[in-house]
Amino acid sequence: MRQEISCAAVPEWLESGDFSFTVEKALTDSLYYPACKFDGDPVKFFSGNIYSYVYADYAVGREELFNELECYGFRGYHVAYSQSLSAADLVPGGWTVRIMPGSGEGNPEHYKGDMKEPFCEWMIFQKNSESAPAEGVERFSLLYICADGAAAYQALYLSNQIRPRIVAILQPGHGFGFNWTDFTDRRKIFARSVFHNSELLPEYIINGGWGSEESYAEPVWPEYSNKLLSKELTNQGYLTLWGRSSDV
Repeated sequence: MRQEISCAAVPEWLESGDFSFTVEKALTDSLYYPACKFDGDPVKFFSGNIYSYVYADYAVGREELFNELECYGFRGYHVAYSQSLSAADLVPGGWTVRIMPGSGEGNPEHYKGDMKEPFCEWMIFQKNSESAPAEGVERFSLLYICADGAAAYQALYLSNQIRPRIVAILQPGHGFGFNWTDFTDRRKIFARSVFHNSELLPEYIINGGWGSEESYAEPVWPEYSNKLLSKELTNQGYLTLWGRSSDV
């Protein structure tokens, strides 16, 4: 748990073991991480501040995800509950907010050959009795979606009218990865999606990736310029947590 931001109370449904899915359970006060691959650092660093994580990556297939979880997973945790979900489960009222890319923002079809068959899995992770980190929470929720990060944000958060607590942009792959657009660019579709509804803005954003700490010393979005912490990532690189500017 990070002391730089407030801790959160354990959601009642998670504490009681009521694992019947609703979008409110999965999305409320969540951390949203597009172009995530299998990066567990947000869970490692923000456990206790966040109890629900939403990951989206169109280049990860279902079999690949479950192989990763079986071989590595989250240290000290096991899957206590898992449920496959449909689009109707995720957006009961339909995808009502659609923001399209403009000129110069990239082509969503550019990496079509690298996109996997869409799927969504909701998992509840339970702390093991002996091998979990002492500071880890007892349970947390992970919603993993094979989908484009900008489109998923629009469908999940904007269409459902639910605000994430944190948005994480960590090595999003617009350079040498397979991302068709730049999530860090305030002018492009992902940032435009986040800022589409001022009432649904996240409290914090995370920016980071490979490189030195200085590489992430400046805010990527000017509306989030209150630097709260910098942290070295597990493998290599750094992340920086930003709070909203006082005038936003």
